Amino acid sequence: MYSDKCSASYGFSVFTISGFSVQDLDKYGINIYPNPTSGRLNVDLINSVENASYRIISISGKVIDEDSLSNTKNIINLSSVHKGLYFIELKINRQIVVSRIIIE
Repeated sequence: MYSDKCSASYGFSVFTISGFSVQDLDKYGINIYPNPTSGRLNVDLINSVENASYRIISISGKVIDEDSLSNTKNIINLSSVHKGLYFIELKINRQIVVSRIIIE
């Protein structure tokens, strides 16, 4: 018997922050600034975490940059990235938070 339905469970939650609301990011203990940025993006995590990482994704879905977040205060160098709208995907403690960023 053939079925075209499938499902999978990956053991983490996904939260999408739509917009630039600092209050929403604060709710998850995340501070991303400056936004818009000219190339240096700060990502502060209120709480110390293990296994935190980020991905910068273009609006076409291409992963531009990715790495781990090793501290509560992190700096991401985006100076070589073209101007435009991007998404930052943060994976922290088995949760994923996505927010928009603008590179000027």
